[in-house]
Amino acid sequence: LSVCKELQLPDSEYNYTADLVAVSSAAPLEAAGVQSISVLVLSVEGTARLWPSLSQEGNFTETDVDLGDLCNFVLAVKGGSFILTSEKNHLMRASVDSSGKLQYRALQRGQGVLSGIGRRVSSLFGMLSPPANDT
Repeated sequence: LSVCKELQLPDSEYNYTADLVAVSSAAPLEAAGVQSISVLVLSVEGTARLWPSLSQEGNFTETDVDLGDLCNFVLAVKGGSFILTSEKNHLMRASVDSSGKLQYRALQRGQGVLSGIGRRVSSLFGMLSPPANDT
């Protein structure tokens, strides 16, 4: 893909970094057509601007995402969705619905069977180790 586009970013009091921009496509980006590439830009304050297709750079949707803190990273993942993170490690998964709008939901951490296993193993070893001899 060899296309240059200029996209209007949402207003922000902070400087933008590449960490706040994610590019997604169902096909590998090297082989994807402009119409199948979407871009999500996140301001530090939480304004998300989504271009569902780069072929229409004037067509975007904008929404405020409440991560509970300043946003610091956005990542495109397989399936056309994005992971958003805040400075205090709050996570959200955002995806594009059939109308081209951004839908998002909070991701829960450590809810699996193995969550916290390191802490439990450490506790177990702490209980089994012989007491230190201070004399």
